[in-house]
Amino acid sequence: MKRAVIIGGMPRSGTNLMRRIVGSHSQIAMPPTELRFFQRLAQGQQVRDLLSAAPFKEKYGLAVDDLYTDGRRSAEDIYRELLERYAQQAGKPIVGEKSPRNEFHLRRIKASLPGYDVRVIHLVRNPLDVAASLKYSPHRQPTTTDSEFSAKLRVFANNWVRSLGLGLARSYANPSTYCVVQYERLTLNARAQASQLVDFLGVRDETDRMLNSADFMQQDNNTSFPTLEADQPPGDQGIIKAARSRKSHLDKTERELVADICGEYALAFGYDDDEFLSGSLSVDEKVQVRQPLLTRLLRTLGNSSVQR
Repeated sequence: MKRAVIIGGMPRSGTNLMRRIVGSHSQIAMPPTELRFFQRLAQGQQVRDLLSAAPFKEKYGLAVDDLYTDGRRSAEDIYRELLERYAQQAGKPIVGEKSPRNEFHLRRIKASLPGYDVRVIHLVRNPLDVAASLKYSPHRQPTTTDSEFSAKLRVFANNWVRSLGLGLARSYANPSTYCVVQYERLTLNARAQASQLVDFLGVRDETDRMLNSADFMQQDNNTSFPTLEADQPPGDQGIIKAARSRKSHLDKTERELVADICGEYALAFGYDDDEFLSGSLSVDEKVQVRQPLLTRLLRTLGNSSVQR
């Protein structure tokens, strides 16, 4: 059976690092630039425009013009064809793709890959650190004001809970094909995590090659805090540096907002931080904020048909 590896998780959660690790395996073709294919379609972009702006044609010399000339092929067929063409060009048998929020579009991704054994790696990171990284991201629009960021922060916090819920539900229902990886554990003991990933993906052990980002050494680090990165030469961890807390880069109001929405879930997932014990919302207000998220999570669990 043909195989595919899909990487997802919230933005600034280590998905780029995971792509470099997994994509450096000699069998897995992981495009070095994210597509956000179904996310962009959901936002109203047309397939033709999306492909015209995609990096496959200009950066990798991959022909794509024939994919949308007649307009009759489905988005799912085009997505699959893109991944297959890239894998063929890379000379690797396993197709792959990484985009933040892929977990929100997994149904369409899987529909694109009929007959494939699809393995999903889902990154989760402390929501306070993700929020700080978003605030200082090199990709953040320089014209975004602090008030505009605060509004976006509420959306992020709700999506963090939703993402975590989907990841835990799916990994519980299908542990052999869906793997949730905590970013902090990955950076704390990269070798052990890489070894577990090799087993999960069912590929041969190439841990050293993966940890040293053999196929992605030309890519720059996209950290939000370049001046704070430790001067750590490659060693047993390869290119990976231990995670540091970035919450001090958020102001009190921003930390409280994240703690109000994400705190209980973050604590339950193992993020032992006193910040999550505080917050300004009452219990009733928290229930009101989270009820739509909990409803979606329960629906996901109910549709999993889990038998234990």
